[in-house]
Amino acid sequence: MAEFYNNGPTEEFPQDDNADQRVNFVFQDQRILDEACNLACGYCAPSGFPMRIDREQNANMPEAWRGDLKLLPIVDAMMPDKPKVADFFDIGRTVIAGMQEQAGVEILKLSGGEITLHSGLVDYVREVHQDYTAVQILTNGIKLTTEQIDAFGGMGNIYFQVSLDGTRPETNRARTPNARLTERVVANMRRISEHGMPIEINCVLTNRNTGEFSTMLDDLRGVGDIIVIPRPVRGGAKELMNCTPDQLATFKTTVLDRYAEYADLLPPKVYLERLVTMMEVGARTDRCYVPFFVQGVDNYGNCETCSCGGTLPLLGNVLDNPDEVFDKHRQEENYDPGADYDDCNYCMTQFELFNLFIEGSIS
Repeated sequence: MAEFYNNGPTEEFPQDDNADQRVNFVFQDQRILDEACNLACGYCAPSGFPMRIDREQNANMPEAWRGDLKLLPIVDAMMPDKPKVADFFDIGRTVIAGMQEQAGVEILKLSGGEITLHSGLVDYVREVHQDYTAVQILTNGIKLTTEQIDAFGGMGNIYFQVSLDGTRPETNRARTPNARLTERVVANMRRISEHGMPIEINCVLTNRNTGEFSTMLDDLRGVGDIIVIPRPVRGGAKELMNCTPDQLATFKTTVLDRYAEYADLLPPKVYLERLVTMMEVGARTDRCYVPFFVQGVDNYGNCETCSCGGTLPLLGNVLDNPDEVFDKHRQEENYDPGADYDDCNYCMTQFELFNLFIEGSIS
């Protein structure tokens, strides 16, 4: 990975006072408003999220949250006693600025929780989008309005990752049993596509949709610049929501045997082959290099080993001890691809494309 961690100037990141210290990433996976969502997906947070947002955008949090926040005094000092949603985004802005001092980032990914719960999201994105080649917004797509989509379309470098398991109520049921909400998401995707903004669909494979995966592909034909990237359900939810062998066999036929039919909507075939193999075997057998390309950061500045693995150790905090965080990267001590991390044993996301690129499987 030494070649990637080059500290010299590039067209995207010209020479500056910190050039000899800069660490480069393709993605900054920046989560803001981790604690709030308007869904309770069966494999994510079936009991809901701790934050309750009222009509005045007050962020009502449990008392224990404040106690945890005091463990990070630099962040605790920024948070009002009675915070609003905007206060979380203000801290997020400070975190983003802290990352900019230390790292060169091509793509800023903004997510939550559900980031669209912030009424001022458009103005927030407008402030930062020109600092990056692109900004990706991860959303379940329910709360997006026509006005917001139109505004994002006018910025020129925005694209979306939409969390959707199916285009029909029965196949999207693990996310929501409400058919009208699923219809709203699909309608919003059409509006996004009308503006020419690409959409990456984050599709979690469960016993609700795996055997019917082709219906989603059929429904999305001709909608726009869309790619559907399936990934397996994992963690504790896997025991209850994993697909059956018959459902997996049907999925395999759809994405491998019929790949040519759906190629315009799918990632490279080698990704799907690797995904199917992992699901059949029940474990990952390939090394992962994603943490060298993607830096995950939470709302409070905590830098993660990998944004895909919740129990992997933190590298430090970009607001509190940035030198510690990025020295680990410069010395390539942030992550060991040969280690046997529990979080990685059954993991595959859209970032797998980085691994396939490093291996020479795609170009």
